[in-house]
Amino acid sequence: MSAASEVAIWPASDVEGVWMDGVPHLITAELEIFAAIANVEPARIPGYWYGKKGALPKPIKQTSPRQRVFLYLHGGAFIYGSAHPKDLSSYISRSLVELSDDVPHVLAVEYRLSSIYPHPRHPFPAALLDSLAGYNYLVNVMGYNPSDIIVAGDSAGGNLALALVRYLIENNGGTAGTPLPAPPGHLLLISPCPDLSNSHAKPGSAAVTYDMDLLSDRYTGKRYPPCGLLAYLGPFGLGMAVVGRSKRREDAS
Repeated sequence: MSAASEVAIWPASDVEGVWMDGVPHLITAELEIFAAIANVEPARIPGYWYGKKGALPKPIKQTSPRQRVFLYLHGGAFIYGSAHPKDLSSYISRSLVELSDDVPHVLAVEYRLSSIYPHPRHPFPAALLDSLAGYNYLVNVMGYNPSDIIVAGDSAGGNLALALVRYLIENNGGTAGTPLPAPPGHLLLISPCPDLSNSHAKPGSAAVTYDMDLLSDRYTGKRYPPCGLLAYLGPFGLGMAVVGRSKRREDAS
C-alpha cells in the first residue's frame, strides 16, 4: 500500500489525473471551528478519474442527464493509501465502474494523509476538506446533479464519506455566503470505521487482540490507540472521539 502524494499528479495509462481547488467558501459551522483549531486550511489537491472498460477515464464536462458517478475515498487508516492506480485500493475504483452501465466513471480523491512521525501533519479536518473539494468539483465543475452522485468509501474512507454526507445534510442550503451543494443521492460504505472512540476497545475484542491487520501499527507498537487514529485526531486527542458530537452539544447547551 503506497502513500498518497497530494502535491503532484503521477501519470498512468488508464486513468486521468485532475486538479481540484480548495473550497474555503464552503466551510461553515463546526467545520470552520475545527479547521481553525487544527490550523488546517483548504488545499488544491489531485484526483484520478477511472472509467469503465472501453470508455475514456474522464467523462466529458457536460454530463449526460441522469448519468451517475462515484466519488471514491480510499481507506488506509488515515495515514496510508492513495487514489492512484498503483495503490492496492485502486481495485475498488476499477470494480465500482463495472457495477452498472449508468455509472461509468469514478473520481478518486487524493486527500491529504495524516501523520505524527517525524512531524505532525494534516490532522482532522484536512481530509474532510479535501473530500468536500472533490464533491464540489463534481457538482460545480463537471456539472453533475447531486442526486446522481454516489459517495463511496472503504475503511477510513468510509468514515470520511459518512462525515462528508453528514456535513452536507446538516448544513443543507448553506448560510449567508456559504452556498453548499445539495447532499448526494447515494452513500456506499465498504467496511467503514465510523466509530473512532474506544467504545469497542474492550478485553477480548478484535481492537486489542487481532494481530493480522494489513495496517498493523508500526509506530506505537500498540493495537489501541493506533497511530492512524492519533495522527488523524491531532490536537483534538482521543477525548474528542470518546465524547462525541451529541455529548459536546449537550454540555454546551
